[in-house]
Amino acid sequence: KEKYVDTGKVRLVLRDQPLPFHPNAKIGALAARCAADQNTGKFEAMHDALFTNQDAWANLANDAAITKFGELATGIGLNGNNLVQCVKDAKFEKQVTDDSALGTRVGASGTPTFFINGKMVVGAQDYTVFEAEIENALNS
Repeated sequence: KEKYVDTGKVRLVLRDQPLPFHPNAKIGALAARCAADQNTGKFEAMHDALFTNQDAWANLANDAAITKFGELATGIGLNGNNLVQCVKDAKFEKQVTDDSALGTRVGASGTPTFFINGKMVVGAQDYTVFEAEIENALNS
């Protein structure tokens, strides 16, 4: 990120692709968007908190997971109650659903999936794989 995104050489776009076999993935995606709705700069912090703490919420019942999201939001300086309400209201359901549909259309059937200048890179690859693909795209 530091070498390419932070320098403006590459634009990073995150899309939601909550997979159906992860029962709380969709509400997790909603929680990240609700965090950004409170404070644009908090999307990444919430995304990281959700990922780091996924063992604490992934298998909870829906309402318990949403409560956990509120706690995580409070931990990163957001209003947890507002985030909980935003998730319950499914305020960003259309955006999450649209992202998921786009992923399906372009063949992203799993996560993580990356597109570098239109080329699909599937899975958690070593940094050198991304670096080579990015350099190739920048030099073409």
